[in-house]
Amino acid sequence: NNASGGTSDKNISVLGSDITPAAAVPAIDDVQDNSLFVEKDTARRYWFSEALAPTFEDDFSTDDWSHLGENNISNGVLNWEGERDGTNDSSAYDLGSLDNQWVLRTTLTIDSISTPSSASHKWFFGISDSDETVGGNSNSDSVGFTVVADGGGTNYLRVGDSDGAPNVNINDSNLLTPTATTYYLEIIHNSSTEAVFNIYSDSNYSTLLATNTHTIPSTVTGLQYIKINNNDNSSISGGSLNGTIDDVKFYNGVTTATPATWTMQPT
Repeated sequence: NNASGGTSDKNISVLGSDITPAAAVPAIDDVQDNSLFVEKDTARRYWFSEALAPTFEDDFSTDDWSHLGENNISNGVLNWEGERDGTNDSSAYDLGSLDNQWVLRTTLTIDSISTPSSASHKWFFGISDSDETVGGNSNSDSVGFTVVADGGGTNYLRVGDSDGAPNVNINDSNLLTPTATTYYLEIIHNSSTEAVFNIYSDSNYSTLLATNTHTIPSTVTGLQYIKINNNDNSSISGGSLNGTIDDVKFYNGVTTATPATWTMQPT
């Protein structure tokens, strides 16, 4: 069968009656917003809508962040240090004033995680009211994820808010046991009192590994910085916690990072 896209000015072949236009059309490159696809066999019409553009995005091809300690940007990623080494290893980007509804996504790669002989290595990623000058062991209002390499022999990936306490101690819910691999993190801030934390295994944010809906206290205010930081308390021995983040995307004023879609129109 042959199918053609109205404004895409291209033809594609659909092999087999079980393949739908929704599955076939994404193979067309550079489709413009509001393009129309017509399936010749059925005359069904599909309208194309572009993906929602982020308010802010960063692939770290340049460095627009502020850093302290060992964190840095190189080779198109932000390298982070999560070990408790007595120094503030922090990075922040100022988003300015935020709506109560927003979505934050990033690609997290843990290069190394192992437990120390005592205490814990802890690393935070999320939105905070403080910039890089405020270390993870200092009080802040923050909403986000923490990765923990615990001296008790177990690793954790936790979510929640700090509500005026150190953000590395966020432990409202433990979603999974992290390993040295890549995760795709998403925070959906539905309102000033609710956030949904999602962890995916793929860059399309379609295969969900874990999720948690969290109630945020009304006292958590002033969120404006995308922030990553370690626990800058006194140094401990043994263990490791480090890695990279990439492809940070922030959407202000929405609760869904809408992907590009084809919608069947009424006949």
